[in-house]
Amino acid sequence: LGPAGTRIAKPLRLSMKDWLFNITGECGYDTAWDNEATSFGSRIFLPLFFASAAAAVVWVSWATRADEADAQNLGTPEPSEMRQHDHNQTVRMNQELSDAPSLPKKERMYHLDFARIVGVWCVVAEHSGGSTYSHHDVLFVLQWVLPYLFVVSGMCFAMSSTPLWFYLVRLSIVLVIGVGINWIADAATGRDWRHNFGDTIFQMFYVVFLILFAVLGAPLRHALKWRQSRPDAPSSTPIKGIAAVHGIVCLVGFTLLAFDVPLVNVPAERGIESWNGRAKVIFDNSSAIMGMTGGCFFLVALACTVRASPWHAWILLATIYLPRVVSPFAFAGVPHNADLFFFGMAMARWRIKGKAIIATFVSSYWPLVVTSLVIFLTPEVTGRCDLHPPQTAWLRFRFYFIELVLVVCFVAGAFRVSDPWGWTGWLTTWALFAYVTHVAWHRLLPTPYGAVVTYLSIVPFWLVHKAIAAGSFGMPANAGSSRPEGAAQIRYSTPTSLGNSYA
Repeated sequence: LGPAGTRIAKPLRLSMKDWLFNITGECGYDTAWDNEATSFGSRIFLPLFFASAAAAVVWVSWATRADEADAQNLGTPEPSEMRQHDHNQTVRMNQELSDAPSLPKKERMYHLDFARIVGVWCVVAEHSGGSTYSHHDVLFVLQWVLPYLFVVSGMCFAMSSTPLWFYLVRLSIVLVIGVGINWIADAATGRDWRHNFGDTIFQMFYVVFLILFAVLGAPLRHALKWRQSRPDAPSSTPIKGIAAVHGIVCLVGFTLLAFDVPLVNVPAERGIESWNGRAKVIFDNSSAIMGMTGGCFFLVALACTVRASPWHAWILLATIYLPRVVSPFAFAGVPHNADLFFFGMAMARWRIKGKAIIATFVSSYWPLVVTSLVIFLTPEVTGRCDLHPPQTAWLRFRFYFIELVLVVCFVAGAFRVSDPWGWTGWLTTWALFAYVTHVAWHRLLPTPYGAVVTYLSIVPFWLVHKAIAAGSFGMPANAGSSRPEGAAQIRYSTPTSLGNSYA
């Protein structure tokens, strides 16, 4: 530890014995990056890049309209093959842009459920004394656990028609219960919760973020739903207003960044290890965060004012990941998760270009995909690189490229699964219980018994599921059966979902 409790990252070391994995280092708060978000280059690059992305959103929409207008205005008869091709292209585009299912019953997207369940399983290990696997990025956990949780939360929030106030009340109840359980554990073990209440909130900060993102994303949810139901209609004044407001937010952020003025100045009374110190680091980059995250929000809203296109998803992905590679800063993972939440909202109403090809290729040739991603790993660069990006642009590219591929595969439906035994219902309920209580168990019991208790708590949930399926509680037999039709009629509410998982 350095002065005032600051953590000094290990310097990069090169090894000529390994041509591919030849760099050793650590991702930390005080990483010596090759560039920063507040550097002169970043202050020029970021505004220009987001302005170019906004222009690309408008141009793609205009080009789509122009191509269709040219096809309709052709005076010469087209061969039957060309007419059939145009018809197929129109049908394919409508399918990509439409969110409505082709079946009369809603189809449950089980891969969203499993992403939440498996994500919580990994979080339990991380928070219960088993952080080594994430420290070394085993099984790409840093590139999919939190990204999938936030993408799924955004998708479910956008797909749901539940009023905002109901979400806020529900999440607030979960927050109060989770913090209360942690406080009981802190009081029982004598932890100094009065001077470090952030550690009492701990994992429930995720729910705090979901509440904040839900409030900020409510207008965007309305805009996405409006545009989907009126793909060719001129933009209404409220939709244009939503885009204008967030365009101003983005502009203000980048203007402050250009003059290297943070949006908020927070005095650091204690070291970086305290929650106050972490807030200081985040708010030092508040102008860049306001510009980049506000810019992503603006691009989605802008796409709602014009005709939505499957290409817009790729433009949004570029604005999320390229700035992370070029302009890093400490705790970049916090606004990055916000970007992924809003991206998930967009993906609930959009279709990414090439969706069918990506899903087919990955599901058919996944061994090649996984092997290719292994090449991009940096096993000797340790630490929470999802929160604090690696030191060099090349290392950051390798890290975020893996995440980008996994996120694209997920939203394209390449990881779709089924639930023939009807497990997702009770597993989702267990995931809620585990998420809320696992930190308390870890603090009350020696390592690793807290994690053991949390994982073994899955047994009672399974037994209850079996009892319900057998009709032991006075319910009809097979009420909790494995039939996908029955599972698709259950609405699940977890702190990681913000809604249900229906297509």
